[in-house]
Amino acid sequence: MASSEVPRPPSRAEVDSRLVELIEGIQSRQEIADWASQWIRASEPGVDDPAVWKVLTCLVGADMITTDRPYLYEEVDFRDWLEELRASP
Repeated sequence: MASSEVPRPPSRAEVDSRLVELIEGIQSRQEIADWASQWIRASEPGVDDPAVWKVLTCLVGADMITTDRPYLYEEVDFRDWLEELRASP
């Protein structure tokens, strides 16, 4: 993906909203992971906010499966990420 194809970086409010949508089941794990991957896979993602970047790196794995349960991450993880984002300076 060329950097010119990368949309503007999401704001904290946008990332917060996506996490809430994931927790509430409004968007699927796949939709959220695909959304986050736009920036994670880009050579120049343009994300300057460390808190936003950290959550994006987590969200890209929201749909990862594992051998001992359906998904690697669960709702408690999503809630933790949301809490961390909101608590970040």
